Amino acid sequence: MRFWTRWRALRTQQLFREDLRDLTQVQAIDQIESLADVLRGQDGDIALHFLRDKEKREVDFLVVRDGEPWILVEVKASGKTPLSPALEYVQRQTGADHAFQVAMDLPFRRA
Repeated sequence: MRFWTRWRALRTQQLFREDLRDLTQVQAIDQIESLADVLRGQDGDIALHFLRDKEKREVDFLVVRDGEPWILVEVKASGKTPLSPALEYVQRQTGADHAFQVAMDLPFRRA
């Protein structure tokens, strides 16, 4: 079940209030499912992590391939949010090949 279908179903069932925290939880589930779909076709050992350091800088998803940081994903509710300083910092520190900031209020655009 894709994100908006799941979101509408949960709202209809009134399982939780419609607030940013709830949106982020549902969206995280969908992002993990989408990422898993993409990674199934990749060679190597793939692992998915959440990353936070002692200074509480965090990135929503870290994909590790063959033990090396590969993809960082930070999810925001709005496209008006500036690029996450934590995402930039973590990419510099880990040397991950790719870093993305996803905004939930922007239209989907296939690359």
